[in-house]
Amino acid sequence: MKVTARQLRNKGASLDHALIFAGEWPEGVEITLEVLERAVELKLDLHCFACSFLPASAWRAYSKATAPARETYMKAMTSLKAYDKAITSILWQVITEYSL
Repeated sequence: MKVTARQLRNKGASLDHALIFAGEWPEGVEITLEVLERAVELKLDLHCFACSFLPASAWRAYSKATAPARETYMKAMTSLKAYDKAITSILWQVITEYSL
């Protein structure tokens, strides 16, 4: 499967992601494992790519296979949000305590 930045935009990818993709693969690229690994390094959204480009039967298989990883991710993000909230609160307390 060859994909171009224009196809990504037509399928709803953000302009930022399409520009990153075009910068890396200006003529488009045949999707390989190495390309997917590079896309991860570039912080491109593979889940959105899968949602937009996989046919329904392949999407169902992908969705089922990735469900445990998505659940782990959501738990980690919940913990990260709690951490961020705690750090914000503590930082504010220190700033006000030291009249900064």
